[in-house]
Amino acid sequence: VVDMRWGVRDEATDDHMTTELCMREIVNCQRLSMGPNFVVFLGQKYGYRPIPTYILATELTLLKETLQQMGVDTHLLDLWYKVDKNAVPAMMILQPISTILVNFNNKRYQTERYACSQIAKSRPGNLWDTLNKMQKLLRKAAHMCNVNGKMDHDAMHNYFMSVTEREVINGVLNVQNTKTSCIAYKASNFIDIINRGIDAEAARLLGNLRDERLPNKIEASNMQKYTIEWMGREGISKDTHDEYLSNFLAHFYKSITKLVDRAMRKEDSSAQGVIVTEILQHLHACNNSVKQCSCPMLISLCQQISYNFMLPMEDIPDDLVPLTAHFKQLITYGTAEQPLIVFLDSVDQLTGASGANKLTWLPSKIPKHCKIVISCVNEPEEPEISRDYVLLRRILDAEDHFIEVTSLGEKLATQVMRKWLIAACRDVTNYQWRVVCNALAECSLPIFVKLVFAETCRWKSYSKPNDTLLATNVMDSIFKLFERIEMQHGKLLVMHALAYVTAAKSGLSETELEDLISMDDKVLDDVYQYHLPPVRRIPPLLWTRIRNDLPNYLSEREADGVSVLSWYHRQFRDAAKERYFKDEAMSIYFHSSIADYFLGIWGGGNPKPF
Repeated sequence: VVDMRWGVRDEATDDHMTTELCMREIVNCQRLSMGPNFVVFLGQKYGYRPIPTYILATELTLLKETLQQMGVDTHLLDLWYKVDKNAVPAMMILQPISTILVNFNNKRYQTERYACSQIAKSRPGNLWDTLNKMQKLLRKAAHMCNVNGKMDHDAMHNYFMSVTEREVINGVLNVQNTKTSCIAYKASNFIDIINRGIDAEAARLLGNLRDERLPNKIEASNMQKYTIEWMGREGISKDTHDEYLSNFLAHFYKSITKLVDRAMRKEDSSAQGVIVTEILQHLHACNNSVKQCSCPMLISLCQQISYNFMLPMEDIPDDLVPLTAHFKQLITYGTAEQPLIVFLDSVDQLTGASGANKLTWLPSKIPKHCKIVISCVNEPEEPEISRDYVLLRRILDAEDHFIEVTSLGEKLATQVMRKWLIAACRDVTNYQWRVVCNALAECSLPIFVKLVFAETCRWKSYSKPNDTLLATNVMDSIFKLFERIEMQHGKLLVMHALAYVTAAKSGLSETELEDLISMDDKVLDDVYQYHLPPVRRIPPLLWTRIRNDLPNYLSEREADGVSVLSWYHRQFRDAAKERYFKDEAMSIYFHSSIADYFLGIWGGGNPKPF
């Protein structure tokens, strides 16, 4: 469960990314949940309405020209927005607050006196006053452009919309089937205030969202309305609102469990649900026996092949020997019209099985219309890492069955980089392209090219040369990535979060990872330097921001029926071990924390004290 409002610190607002991360987290919940994935509480408060972080360069030019024709000064927009020509088409980017108010994130200097002196020097005015002024400028220009027919209503509304409405649009209004995934609550409570009075514009926009668009989209059975009397300073009091709170909690619990049960019934009755159920049953059987870890994966393969070829799944064996024979029989069902191709990536990273038992089920000969593609590491100087490759050499004696994945070469690497940049609607300056070419001339391994591409996509056309440096090998590139994330999100938080992912043998679910970080006194002391948290929990958005800066480097996979996170490539694990486990005391600390958690020393009704 992700509360996207709790625990957002000044550091999180500096780069104006909070809104975008909230939208991405909604997509993530929709992707992961079979049932309910969005619950909205709408009262009488429309919510915070930020100015856009990204604006098309042509659109902002139009808005500024409109203001100038009206005799309005646009210097604030010129100060806070910079054009990024690396974006295709060019975008205007709202600059991080700390680039203009240089001590915005410096707690030592955040006294009122120093803040006032800094504001006076940089001349943008008080931060929130400045943002409000820019907001009024953009809204005034957008409204005038809409009146003059130069901007449609949706484009204009983008400058008036609250974060809450944007979330409702993505979580409810744009969802095809809200009956199984969305719940809405309407209640009277807080209201929008502007200049010590009610914000009539916000009230009008909220009424349109809450009383018209939302009821027209969501089923009546998934919407509940409450009328609440404001009491005391906080509005809600357990003493005076006990009955309301009890009714609300009961309704919330009943609604959520109803949607969960409905989703499970639907999943259990579907063809895919049968596969999931049977795989879980086989996994349970394997976990309670001495079978090797290759069984669940091989069972999963058999299930998938049977599903694709519409074959019965009831007779798939549990034991490795008959299961291997069954797999060899299944791969004969491939035809010229429906060939069978099996891809198994990084078999060296399969956990649990050891020695020959990991790969003995592989057939040495395969039928005509079947292909099996396997990847594994081969490093002759490290026999332990290369043992699966050696074993495959014994199973498959034909030399032409082995293809070495070599470096791409500078020419091909630069071609790939250009193609990727075009696909991502990104470009680079001439100077930045020379930096990229110099790095690819030193190393053109596929994983290195991927790291360079991800880093290059972050560059703006106005980025300083010191911010566009690249490493010349894979390990240093990963170290550079870790260092940047530590600087951005806090070294201690990032170090401990990534260390737990690295130390976990089979990976960690996101809930388990948040639990471990929340029980880590060192992290809590760092996150809550200035106040005690209401509950012993890190805000979920902190981990969301870290994960967002590790795109595709953390992979999701199934372990014991649970989706877990682990490093997608061995070199990321090696880099994390080198960076975070050099100190033996810290290594013991991380592993002991994981052991305490899974042994149940804390949790299950036994909360860890501060």
